[in-house]
Amino acid sequence: MKRLALAISVLTVSTMGAGAADLPVKAPAVQPAPTPQASGYVEVYTGGSWLEDTIAANALFFTPGTTKFSGWPIGGAGRGNWWATNDFSVQMDAQAEGTQYIVPPDLVGPGFSAKFSTLSYLVGAHANFRNSQTGLIGVFGAIGDASGNITTDTLFTTSRGVRHASGGLEGQYYWNALTLYGQVGYDASLDMGNTASVDDVHAWFVRGTARYFFMPNFMVEGTAQYSKGAVGFTSFGLATPDTGFDMWRASLKAEWRPWTMPFSIFGKYEYNQTNYDQNTVRSRQTSG
Repeated sequence: MKRLALAISVLTVSTMGAGAADLPVKAPAVQPAPTPQASGYVEVYTGGSWLEDTIAANALFFTPGTTKFSGWPIGGAGRGNWWATNDFSVQMDAQAEGTQYIVPPDLVGPGFSAKFSTLSYLVGAHANFRNSQTGLIGVFGAIGDASGNITTDTLFTTSRGVRHASGGLEGQYYWNALTLYGQVGYDASLDMGNTASVDDVHAWFVRGTARYFFMPNFMVEGTAQYSKGAVGFTSFGLATPDTGFDMWRASLKAEWRPWTMPFSIFGKYEYNQTNYDQNTVRSRQTSG
């Protein structure tokens, strides 16, 4: 998936399957004080989304070829951070995104049109020890839903509703104007919703982010993530082996806060690619 988003964010007090966890980057570091203090961050965004789904030539049940979808995403996120002591903080995160896609005319027939929407949300928490001059180390966990995803690669399945949970370790390192941030964790489905032929989805993931402040009010951020896991099939009692997958994700964002205004403006480009392995009922497939 290739996505370009322009958005507005306001300063105030991560699709299941191959997507794994996508928790927001930690809120900007604050100087600890003798008494507990709170800070936070809220953002909203919109833009365009382009999805390309390719099925290999040796497909057994599906017509080989590439299908392209275009969509309009709307999303947002909010984070609240509270310092329990000078060195220990707790942060709550919430994010959600909905995208409406246009189905290509060759899939619905001449003279017809169709659209479908996807919706996902994630609610998470972080607990960590932080030194404002050096960095932090901590743990995180999250739970959320992903639904409305139309698929062409799973037998008997036209849509998915998935509840999933994730958790892992995280850390940050501060070096002058540069902040390095890393996560490693595991994501697994809890309830597959209305998916009849998929039993579970699970994946390990590693994620890294680098943020550089060219000026106190202008930041550039780059993120890369790799996930590796498997989809378990039921196929109504048929003996169907798990299908492995790996997912690459990268994004680049520039954010600017106008002077002392309580909001910032950012532009972001995001790329996702998922590769599925081949088994007896499913060809190797790439979705980007």
